[in-house]
Amino acid sequence: MNILVCGGAASGKSEFAEKIAVDLKKESEGGRLFYLATMDKNSGGDTKERIAKHKNLRAGKEFRTIELCLSDSKIGLVFSDDDGKFFFPEDFCQKNATILLEDMGNLVARVVFSFSQADYFKIISDFISVLERKSENLVVVTNEIFLEELRLEDEFMRSYFDVLAKVNAFFARTSKKVVQVVAGIPLELSCESS
Repeated sequence: MNILVCGGAASGKSEFAEKIAVDLKKESEGGRLFYLATMDKNSGGDTKERIAKHKNLRAGKEFRTIELCLSDSKIGLVFSDDDGKFFFPEDFCQKNATILLEDMGNLVARVVFSFSQADYFKIISDFISVLERKSENLVVVTNEIFLEELRLEDEFMRSYFDVLAKVNAFFARTSKKVVQVVAGIPLELSCESS
């Protein structure tokens, strides 16, 4: 089952998505619970504080953390609690796994700003498709950044927003639920369309 959770900064979307993932894991007998972290831990600013906050939110919930890595125009993953084993999604997904991808905005940013002259949408949608096929449940957190008019002069930022919009729409179409979190309150926007 696919579920898309969107919301603005500090809206409570991460906490809500974690609750959904934990509940889905309980429903899937013997399934593993993975947290796919997409933020670049070396990006500076308040990154370390934000990562620590999210780790604290996940404490005691049986998530196995996986970090995103980029290599040769491909998206790879590393188990952050192991010896840095590098692999691609096909290598870790399990049919009864529940995966929480946190978050799509960081994934898109890392792809757009890391790969030049690439089909960003294809790279990301192929990655998401593998996660969908190889797991029982996929919960994706994304940023709600399209509520205000965007005036973008920078080519990379235009690419980022364009790809994020397309990827969000792509995943929403395959989701059983799309939920927007506003001030900690989840609002279901749509149900399964297929």
